[in-house]
Amino acid sequence: MSTDLDQHDDELDVAVADQTEPGEDTFWQLHSPRFEMPISYVSSALIMAGILALILAISYLSNTGPKQDPVPIALANDGTDDSGEGSEGLGGQENPITLGASAPTPEDFESLPHPELIPEIKKELEERLKIDDPDSVVPLTTEKVAPYTTFDKKVRDTLLNPGSKRGTPGGDGSGTDNKGSGVGGKGADSTRQRSMRWTMQFVTSSGRDYLNQLATLKAVIVVPIPPDGKTAYVFKDLINPKPGNFVEEKEWMKLAGQIQFCDFRKQSVTEVSAALNMNFTPASFFAFFPRDLEAELSRLEVAYGNKQADQIEETKFEVTVRGGVSKIVVVSQKLKR
Repeated sequence: MSTDLDQHDDELDVAVADQTEPGEDTFWQLHSPRFEMPISYVSSALIMAGILALILAISYLSNTGPKQDPVPIALANDGTDDSGEGSEGLGGQENPITLGASAPTPEDFESLPHPELIPEIKKELEERLKIDDPDSVVPLTTEKVAPYTTFDKKVRDTLLNPGSKRGTPGGDGSGTDNKGSGVGGKGADSTRQRSMRWTMQFVTSSGRDYLNQLATLKAVIVVPIPPDGKTAYVFKDLINPKPGNFVEEKEWMKLAGQIQFCDFRKQSVTEVSAALNMNFTPASFFAFFPRDLEAELSRLEVAYGNKQADQIEETKFEVTVRGGVSKIVVVSQKLKR
């Protein structure tokens, strides 16, 4: 009888062993009879590998594709000729308000309506700068002065003489500037001096992109109307520009008291005028910034090197725009010798 019991126990142990220690075939038959599990594992691995390959490909293409270089924009076409190459206004100078183009060409100067007025305007502006700061060493190149030839004398006098009163037809304008004073402040802190001293750098890809970035700074664009430049179109809404609004008398006075820059290069003027939905290409365009931006730039300028305005020859700012928000920092500063 004990023999039967021992035999029964042996059979039971075998049965238990068969249930608790299944072979490979038994495991898949119990848990994945149609091989769903190994197939899902392999599929997941392939999908993850594909996603990783796609990420690497996008990263590679973004690093090897065309890149945008910073485009310097000079207030009132300011800045110094860093390289010192070429004739005055024609070579080596940083390129304001352009979309990757080089410095103005001789053809750009020849396309101006009255290039012969450049020496006269340059002399007038130098005298007005001395009113603000007798020790001014702001370099006035032909490039900086040239765009003002696209305005007639009355408009030009207003823009170059903040605080002046425009004369009536047949009469003369009268100025209100006193020695050492200006709209933005006194001496080297006047708006006129700041416009000549400050340079801004943007990264732009097109005329439309350029306008979008200027819009974040609340800039206003003015376009002289050819052939005489006696009047101009003004664009306050740079996102949805509507041509046809003329600059009124009071507005000329307001604009004259703001920091300003200008450009006459064909590429930049063509791109910007197209983005403004204009039906002609002007000889130049001007942009004016609000007083709160001028105050912020002045604060950044002084804080950068703990120097006062009368010690500074040039300050360069860099503007970056992300998500419609602009950030401005000082990238370099040149002191007076």
